[in-house]
Amino acid sequence: LEQFASNVLGEPRSRSAALLRVVLPTMAAACFMNSPAVTSVMTPLVTKWAGRLQLDERALVLPMAHAASLGACLSVLGCGSAMVSRLTFARDFDLHLTTFGIFPVGATLCGVYVLYVLTLGQLLLPRRRPAEESAPPALPPDSDEEALQFGTTLSPTARSHAQAARGGHRTPDGAVYRMDVRVDPDCLLLYKRVGGVGLDKLAGVRLVRAEGQEGIAESVAATSEWTLNAGDMLVAELTARGAATIQQIRGLRFQNSEPHRSQLGGRRHRRIFAEAVLSPSSSLIGRSLIDMWGDIDFLFRLPAAVLGARRPGCVFESTMALAPGDVLLVEVDSDFLEKPLATRHFSVMAPTPDSQPLRDKPLDLFRGYCMFALMLASTVAATVMQELELVYVIILVCGVCIITRAVTPEDAWQSVKGSVFLSIAAAFGIGKAMENSGLTAAVAHGVLSVIGTGSAFKALLAIASVTSFLTQFLSNTATTVLMAPIAKGIIDATGFGGIRQATAFILVYAANASFSTPIATPPNLICSTSGANYTWREFFVFGLPLNVIFLPFTVAVCAWMYGCEGEVVIA
Repeated sequence: LEQFASNVLGEPRSRSAALLRVVLPTMAAACFMNSPAVTSVMTPLVTKWAGRLQLDERALVLPMAHAASLGACLSVLGCGSAMVSRLTFARDFDLHLTTFGIFPVGATLCGVYVLYVLTLGQLLLPRRRPAEESAPPALPPDSDEEALQFGTTLSPTARSHAQAARGGHRTPDGAVYRMDVRVDPDCLLLYKRVGGVGLDKLAGVRLVRAEGQEGIAESVAATSEWTLNAGDMLVAELTARGAATIQQIRGLRFQNSEPHRSQLGGRRHRRIFAEAVLSPSSSLIGRSLIDMWGDIDFLFRLPAAVLGARRPGCVFESTMALAPGDVLLVEVDSDFLEKPLATRHFSVMAPTPDSQPLRDKPLDLFRGYCMFALMLASTVAATVMQELELVYVIILVCGVCIITRAVTPEDAWQSVKGSVFLSIAAAFGIGKAMENSGLTAAVAHGVLSVIGTGSAFKALLAIASVTSFLTQFLSNTATTVLMAPIAKGIIDATGFGGIRQATAFILVYAANASFSTPIATPPNLICSTSGANYTWREFFVFGLPLNVIFLPFTVAVCAWMYGCEGEVVIA
């Protein structure tokens, strides 16, 4: 992902260029992968990338989510509603949607969306709120339950330590860790300026010195102009979250603590950063960081890699002796926070969010590439070859990913959204009940009575309008399932065989082209709950013109491509 951000997203010189670099790759990825998965991956990636380059992430994440929904319209592989339409129409109308059968119309819609984003959409995009530009983010509530892991009450001093552990972009001396960061030969940022890649603009990161082949940069301004080379050393003042961000960049290492981190036992994917307030009873009192880093037996007595330390009122140097109340930044197994050994040394521990180590070992990278290739090839093969059941292939591939440790069982389970599956399953039952009760036929007859006798274009526009309205408040896949029997009733009433294929495509496009509410599609929901915090009004302002443009345009393209002509006859 970092290679993608470095090579594809790059360093755009304008907001239009930034939008193109976000929207086009997202569409391409959603063509082959499930759109919610693409959105889940791209949202934090785009947010961090925008933060590094001081771009407005609120003007990028929302278009990216809509691009994922439209990219799913390029093939059956990435689109849940297309898969439902494929199975439903194959069963009811003997109409088979091929893997890329929806590509022509989908590509046309994607082109229209790109034009909209670059023109009218630029005026309607959400902007960063004034409070976000002028002030750092507020600290979370200082509740004892959130900061303290061992059931006692926080003292005012300990609470201030716990608060500092949970946030802040720029903090005074005593609230940051001074750490040496080494640039490795495999760093993705080699030969680029620190300021050019936004390394000096990361939240909780302040680079104060650089040393390497180019000499020495002794100030923040000079460090910003520094060109990164292998072996360079950067001196950084970091908050806990800033340290977590640095360690997520491939090729940047914490120089002094790296030997301890590499020898730390346990499962790497379960490690986290945590800030720990030193207890008066700890045996670490009186020792320095240099002393601990040089102690080869340290990890046997305390399974925690010490990354840095801070002390209120001063910049903590690695040669200074630790005292009660000092705060250590440690890397530990997530279970360590609940063990008695932790309470012996630390009076309070606060885990740092999103601080799992980067899985950048060659074996991890190779395993990830192989699993991605296997998953993509298997999904394409199962979709193209009708003899293979896609659901069984996907389950098999997921099992292989877990067995090979490309993903942990915990992470795999957390990625399953039970409410989404439940809503889709319930939609199948509701759709069948509507069909058996005669409600489907009644609704279809009512729609045809409203549009009267006219062209098939009117019938398709009615189907698209109802589908688009329902999907603003229901899941796009659930809406497709509910609308399929109604569309079948309309098709039966028209008596025109040519409208079948167009109707299938209309259901797919109308269900996915849902831009006006944050609950219309999974990508909308994912981006609405991200750090950008979009409101319903912002979705409505940016998305409603899109819906108004897409409905007649989609129907016109489908009617033109699939020959939907003739009158609608009410049965």
